[in-house]
Amino acid sequence: MIAQKMKIPCFAVTLPLLISLAATTAQAATLKVDPAQTRVAFQVKGVGGASGSFSKFQGTANYNPDSLKDLKINFVIDSNSINAGAKTAIYKGDRVFDVEDYPTLTFRSTQVIPKSGNTVKVDGLPTMHGVTKPVSWNMQIDPSRSNDQQLHFTANTSIKRSQWGMDGYSKLASDQVDLNIQAKLSAES
Repeated sequence: MIAQKMKIPCFAVTLPLLISLAATTAQAATLKVDPAQTRVAFQVKGVGGASGSFSKFQGTANYNPDSLKDLKINFVIDSNSINAGAKTAIYKGDRVFDVEDYPTLTFRSTQVIPKSGNTVKVDGLPTMHGVTKPVSWNMQIDPSRSNDQQLHFTANTSIKRSQWGMDGYSKLASDQVDLNIQAKLSAES
């Protein structure tokens, strides 16, 4: 009889503890890019350079705010949705993006390394113009607007377009391309 009385209080203490641990341990959520609140932009310097953006894209992230190192990101961009102002046709052409032969640009993260605060380094594999090369992004997560149901971030990197076979107009436009993504991702419904 005494053993049974001891089991009940022990169980009564253990159960609430387990419930509270389960409630505070966030699970990774699959989040989807909100195109209306996301911007994918680039800048190329030089006489033939341009600033521009892409208007059609989709992406997902597996995100757990308690474990940034486990963040996984995938993006697919419709290369034909490029807008570079008066130079749009040039950038769509076969000497740069060649949107007819390469209709998509993709990115898949391979590793996330937490830095200080809400900054992470995102290593991944972009495929552009039929070529895949490793790239590292600096990503700043906005903690005031991010939680287990949504993720807001800004990510930046610079690449050399010639490494992806996009070396047209090299005398007019810089080889360096600065890339910027401002994104909102939300839980899929």
